[in-house]
Amino acid sequence: SNNPDATQGRDMSELWVHDFWGQDISASDSHKSYRPLAVLTLRLNHQLHGLAPWGYHLGNVALHAYCCYCFSTLAGLILARYWQKVAGWKVEEVHWLCSGLFA
Repeated sequence: SNNPDATQGRDMSELWVHDFWGQDISASDSHKSYRPLAVLTLRLNHQLHGLAPWGYHLGNVALHAYCCYCFSTLAGLILARYWQKVAGWKVEEVHWLCSGLFA
């Protein structure tokens, strides 16, 4: 609630010149943690849900589920080639195995 970049207290263009905490990145006491996409998602969450924690939790769970899906799909595709050669498994079998292991 103290970061004006995340709470829409500043212009959107200023996201690109501030650190994660909303301070000017060139300032000597800045943490130099440049994460504009993370601040952009916080700003979007604040716009949709205000400071209600359930909105942030819901967004994090959805993002985590999407990342798990992408990772398990990629792992399934990579391991499918290997297991198909070694054990004769089909792509679908390996994909479900990877989904269960990595999700």
